[in-house]
Amino acid sequence: MAFTLYSENTDEELMLMLRDEDDVKAFDELALRYKDRIMNFLIYYTKDYHDAEDLTQESFLKLFRQRSRYKDIGSFSTWIYTIAKNTARDKYDKTRNIKSVSFEEVDESELETGDLIYEHDDFELADEFELKRDCLKRSFEQLEDIFKEVILLRFYEEFEYEKISEILCIPVGTVKSRVNRGREHLKIIFIKICRD
Repeated sequence: MAFTLYSENTDEELMLMLRDEDDVKAFDELALRYKDRIMNFLIYYTKDYHDAEDLTQESFLKLFRQRSRYKDIGSFSTWIYTIAKNTARDKYDKTRNIKSVSFEEVDESELETGDLIYEHDDFELADEFELKRDCLKRSFEQLEDIFKEVILLRFYEEFEYEKISEILCIPVGTVKSRVNRGREHLKIIFIKICRD
């Protein structure tokens, strides 16, 4: 039997080794590569570290159990993120109440604030930066899930629109629309929270 250096294989090659040969070491390598990214994605999705930890384990367990269903037509990362997203949705969409902000309470002129990315170049602005970062985090928590998903995948994971489309099983145009609408909703929520 030839020695296999798993770290040199692509994700897709490892998944095929797992699917076709039941190679558990290939699974271990995939888990090593993706566990932190999936965990971070799920922390943002659930807002709960322990739930995200459980959902990460459950996602990899599903990947292992469903290995025979893997089709070598797309990227592995799309498949694992789809499993993680669906696992979280299964748990949370049935039980979570989404808080919403009344968009009518925000004056149109307040939307002319520019981007929500704040940078600081000197120590005196650090407190203001931290306050705005906290406002942004609280705003994100109130964002509707359909916008939260695309914002996370686009700006946190830095996926292209096409990859997000594959993960969420929606058209690219819908992804672009949700990203734009999500940013606008996030601005409105941000203004309301920081104004209060």
